[in-house]
Amino acid sequence: MTQPKRCLVLNDRQPVPTDVLDHLSDSVEAHWVQDSSGSLDPAEEFRRRPDTRILVTTYMDLGAENLRLLPELELVVATTTAVEYVDLDHCRERGVAVCNIAGYTGDAVAEHAVALMMAVAKNVVPINERVRDGDMLCAGRESMELSGKVAGIVGMGHIGSGVARMVRGLGMEVLHVNRGPRRVEGSTPVEMTKLLSVSDAVFLTLPLNADSRRLLGARELSLMKPSAVLASISPDGVLDSDALTDALREGRIRGAGLDLVGERNPYPRLDNLVLSSRFAARTRECQERRREEWAAVVAAFVAGREPHHRVV
Repeated sequence: MTQPKRCLVLNDRQPVPTDVLDHLSDSVEAHWVQDSSGSLDPAEEFRRRPDTRILVTTYMDLGAENLRLLPELELVVATTTAVEYVDLDHCRERGVAVCNIAGYTGDAVAEHAVALMMAVAKNVVPINERVRDGDMLCAGRESMELSGKVAGIVGMGHIGSGVARMVRGLGMEVLHVNRGPRRVEGSTPVEMTKLLSVSDAVFLTLPLNADSRRLLGARELSLMKPSAVLASISPDGVLDSDALTDALREGRIRGAGLDLVGERNPYPRLDNLVLSSRFAARTRECQERRREEWAAVVAAFVAGREPHHRVV
């Protein structure tokens, strides 16, 4: 009888049910480590379980130095669309398969991107604070009307397409920039400089890679309208946080709404900045899809089938 493959599930976010792999108990020996305190150290866990063959995790340091601590590793399942935290070259050299979970977000992340735009455009957060402090007039504040305005989407994948559909429903004209040719109903492809200069709302909905790192810095932000809103659900590295802070402080753009991914918040408290942290995909429906998809990847792998969403 074939020995079950040891699977290590590392989760430093909101705990998830530990019965996800129970139906694979004959072929998978699952070990769960869930710790949202911020102290979970992947290297320490790898040293404890060097015979791990399947690793399931997200946004951990999966560089070569850490992955070498797992000499029997066969499969890495990144339970996100992004895989920039995995050393793909190292995995490729070792013959370790890497899979992500693409499309599990449904409309959740696109909805959150639009919510961030709306929160900034309508001054929801500062107005809430003023009313709670007893200011029933909120004098001196005006919100932004979105119907008839231009939305520019950078990254027209699944999430960007969802954003396009939603903002068209608000009566906005849609432009987009994408790394490869992409036709989307109701959206016009343009060059980046044009998108930044004419858009009233700019959405960042692209993954982090060598091409997108610090895609929006001081020069790019200077092209945006002073009345424009920036909404990002992209990894933090796509933005130059110092340049964005300066632009917000100096009023060179109207405001920004960001769903942060990193371990720290690099931004000061500003009235024209709305922040969430790894929250865009945190809906019950989305998380159920996510668990089902990564469990299906593990099931396919141990059954000898080609797993879905293979990156390496």
